[in-house]
Amino acid sequence: IEAMARGLPVLSSPAGGIPEILPSDALIPRKPKTIADQIEKLLDYSETLEEHSRRNLQQSREFEADLLRSRRIDFYKEYDELVTQN
Repeated sequence: IEAMARGLPVLSSPAGGIPEILPSDALIPRKPKTIADQIEKLLDYSETLEEHSRRNLQQSREFEADLLRSRRIDFYKEYDELVTQN
């Protein structure tokens, strides 16, 4: 997410929660040839690189907004519980 927030292109294997964050074309199998091909594709086509960068920047902002919204809701729920207990 940190790299995405800086507008960098990101490729990853689909492990853990990564598929929830990255678009499907940024998910690649753990095969050296496939990884090399995807990196080469990004480097060879500046339009693809720029598109990945723009999309990642936007995705990281949405992810951050969702996370902050969730934390804010949790905070107010905890506050409400404390107030109603006293």
